[in-house]
Amino acid sequence: MREEGIDLDKVVGFLEAMTEGGLPIGKVNLDLNEMFHFNDAQGVFLGLGLQTNHKFSKTVRLGGFWGYGFGNKKTNFGLNSNFTLNRFRELTLSLKMSRRSSPNARFTDFSENESIFRTSNFKDFFINSLSLTDAIEAQIGFRALTHFKFYADLAVLDKRLETTYLYTPNNETAWDRFQLANLKLSTRFAYKEKFMRTTKGIRSMGTNYPIVWFAYTKSFKDILGGDFSFNKFEFQIEKSWYIRYLGRTSIFVQAALLKGDAPMTELFDVPGTWHKFNLYAPQSFATMRVNEFLSDRFAALFFTHNFGKLLFKNKKFSPEFSFATNIAWGDISNTDVHTNLNFNVMNKGYYESGIVISLFGNELAKIGLGTFFRYGPYSYDQEWKNFGWKYSISFAL
Repeated sequence: MREEGIDLDKVVGFLEAMTEGGLPIGKVNLDLNEMFHFNDAQGVFLGLGLQTNHKFSKTVRLGGFWGYGFGNKKTNFGLNSNFTLNRFRELTLSLKMSRRSSPNARFTDFSENESIFRTSNFKDFFINSLSLTDAIEAQIGFRALTHFKFYADLAVLDKRLETTYLYTPNNETAWDRFQLANLKLSTRFAYKEKFMRTTKGIRSMGTNYPIVWFAYTKSFKDILGGDFSFNKFEFQIEKSWYIRYLGRTSIFVQAALLKGDAPMTELFDVPGTWHKFNLYAPQSFATMRVNEFLSDRFAALFFTHNFGKLLFKNKKFSPEFSFATNIAWGDISNTDVHTNLNFNVMNKGYYESGIVISLFGNELAKIGLGTFFRYGPYSYDQEWKNFGWKYSISFAL
């Protein structure tokens, strides 16, 4: 398809590859997400990932990755395949097998945008608790009932902790290795979502209504080698809207509940990203210390209002002001089984507010500075400890 000399299929194909973290090179995409990582636990990670694209096949995608973490001295590798059975219904089947150092106690990342430029990924720089995980996974996904997407995932996981944490149920022998057999059913609801049709299927153009995710995970004991039986429920909703003369407001909400016995790897560590002065990561707590709290039930609200250039207009210098307030609550049923692990419980509520100022940049990228302040039941007596100082980077992709 061409319009005024522009090959729209090529443009859309390039954008799709970039949102999936890939750089098209002939019949393959170079997986940028597997080339370089950095976090507190893994240190510098260097690797190579390749994925076939539509030039190889419109129905089959094959890929793999290999890499090495110089901090934890662990090799990661994996193979994957994806089959598009109906591109307009987004009916897909994927199969994966991998060994990778995976973060512990994480809420499911529901985002379908895997771009390396996604600023919410910045919280991964602060990860300092990992498990070396051998995984065999199968997923089927499809679109139905106009506004819904459904997924069913079956995963067999073998997790070996890279920390000193031990799981000690009922005064039994302590465990540092866990096997899980998980079935996850999840759905995405986006009312009145708009689409653009291409030769490779449909591409979402977004919606003016909230996007809602819900996932239910059942872990089976004594089936496929599973050691645990628990039920996990996860909920997420996000919405942003523009208010004339005031700017853009964004709300992001997460909530989760785990019922049953499970090791720390399956609980929830609300992401804290406090360092003395470090990168701002949206949808995280800028003043909360890393791994400060652990929960088997929690709820978190991230509220941001971006005034854009409405407050300060100048031809040469027009900073953008954003104000944010983040709130969380969490609790845990049984702390005795988690040994060699220091954590707090935030059942009194956690609160912080701050400002981020984008000082320089253009429509593609912006850089700036920010500061957040921690208040409420978990604030420190020394006022200076309640501040989180940040520098910010944002991208259009």
